[in-house]
Amino acid sequence: MGINAVVIYGTDIAASVFENLKNLIPVIMNLEQTLTCLVTSYLLTKLGRKQILQGGTAVGIASLILIGAGFLLRGGSDHPDDTTTTTIGNVMILIGLVVFMADFGLSLGPVVWLYIPEILEPDLIPFSTGANWGAATLITILFPILKSAFGTPAPLFLFYAAYCLLGFLFSQKYVIETKGKS
Repeated sequence: MGINAVVIYGTDIAASVFENLKNLIPVIMNLEQTLTCLVTSYLLTKLGRKQILQGGTAVGIASLILIGAGFLLRGGSDHPDDTTTTTIGNVMILIGLVVFMADFGLSLGPVVWLYIPEILEPDLIPFSTGANWGAATLITILFPILKSAFGTPAPLFLFYAAYCLLGFLFSQKYVIETKGKS
């Protein structure tokens, strides 16, 4: 879904958007993750896992498209000229980043770790965990390489949005609700 790219490179991305906030952005991002963690504890007891996954992927799609479109509108440069289009693109990127981080912290981030042990046999959980961290590592390694190759991160965020759409469709069809079941 691209969370590792946002977590690891989000501060740099946001700082390139609003350079005067570069020292405050990491604090805001960490505070946001802490607050969403507290809210998630409540949501997991009240809502079903499938409902949270569906909502999380839907908001993820929208926020990732907003980030990608913001970079396209901005023109791809890390330090573009200050124009109205650039400013609108910068605002889109920043809103998309904040919404995406909150969404991930409220949905996909915690639900995956709760859901996996509910549906898999215990001896399969390590393989699932390895696949999850393997994909995260791959995204972390490839993001700067592909961003450099494309000249802008826009295609990457739009790819993450498309991947989220696949996750939404998959969860809609195949994910079973486990809340309240043994």
